[in-house]
Amino acid sequence: MLGYHRRLLAIALLALLIAPPISSAETLRVGNPAPQAFSFLPIDVALDQGIFKKHGIEIEKIGLSGSAKLHQAMVAGVLDIALGAGTDIGFLVKGAPEIAVAALAGPPLLLGVVVPYASPLKTADDLKGKKIGISTVGSLTQWLMLRLASQKGWGRDDFTLVTVGAEQTI
Repeated sequence: MLGYHRRLLAIALLALLIAPPISSAETLRVGNPAPQAFSFLPIDVALDQGIFKKHGIEIEKIGLSGSAKLHQAMVAGVLDIALGAGTDIGFLVKGAPEIAVAALAGPPLLLGVVVPYASPLKTADDLKGKKIGISTVGSLTQWLMLRLASQKGWGRDDFTLVTVGAEQTI
């Protein structure tokens, strides 16, 4: 009987030696479609202030070039959580194996159309017939430009959307 207890104790000690420490932080892979976007700044503040570490969570922030690539990464299993815009819910409606768990309310007041200082384009009406940069297909920037065109009564041939991506931080 004594041999049995010694073997059991040896197995228990071995298990403790090879098991990861309980205090080790869990790593959460977070995707960001536009790392320079103000609306996704809270994760940077939380990382800078050590809020996640305080709760035993390691964050691996992964910058991607727009929402289309963000959802590709989610489907591929590269990300655990994705930050996105309201238009990203369209991917879920179309069958992306994801769920939306939180939303920020309010209009997208942090976005605008930028042209060179000396540009002859001065109003939204001047964009008709022009090429307009958006981050990616299915993005908030695409949706906003399509809404503008609709409000102006423009047809699909009255402007050209050009996907330019987003600055990556990887």
